[in-house]
Amino acid sequence: MHKESEEDKMNFKRLKREYRLSELLCNWYWVIWAVLMCKDPNKSFGYLEFAIHRYCIYEKLLKKLIKEYGLKRHFL
Repeated sequence: MHKESEEDKMNFKRLKREYRLSELLCNWYWVIWAVLMCKDPNKSFGYLEFAIHRYCIYEKLLKKLIKEYGLKRHFL
């Protein structure tokens, strides 16, 4: 059986933080994409609603990151 080393624990924490930041940025990307797409009147998909939904997810994740990692909001 493999015993977790301190290095393993640090690597896991680092990967978890990278994942959380990637998740945050992914949602921000979808917000921007949807806002740009809603300018096309020929599209019938609810892009603005999608942007708002993704922004709400972004805000929720951002608050979680700030709380979990003690980040300052102006860095994100």
